[in-house]
Amino acid sequence: MKAFLTVEKASEEIEKSEQYIADLKKFISLVENYNADTPEKLVIKYYALIGRADKVAIKINEEGYRIDGRKYISNDVTAIIQSEITIDELHEMVKLIQKKNKAIVNKKWN
Repeated sequence: MKAFLTVEKASEEIEKSEQYIADLKKFISLVENYNADTPEKLVIKYYALIGRADKVAIKINEEGYRIDGRKYISNDVTAIIQSEITIDELHEMVKLIQKKNKAIVNKKWN
C-alpha cells in the first residue's frame, strides 16, 4: 500500500484500477473475437498476442504469407501496425502498444 494514502486518494486509485481492468477485458475480447481475414489483420492479431514484430514476422512466414513475393521482416510488421490508416479498434490499440514497447526499448538503449 502507498504511504500517506487518504480515503480520497484510495477511491481515486480504485477508480483508475477499475478502468484499467475494463480496458484489459475489452482488449482481450477484441483479440479473441478478431476476424483476421487479411494478412494485415493477421499481423495485427499476432502482434496483440505476441507483442514483438520479429516474432510476428516469423509466425506469419511459417504460415506461408508473403509481402511483395518475399518473406515478411520485422520492419514490414511495424509498417503495417504504424500505418496512417487505422483499420479498426484493435489496430488502434495495437498501434499504441507498439509505440509504448518501442519507447521502452529505446529508453533501455539510451
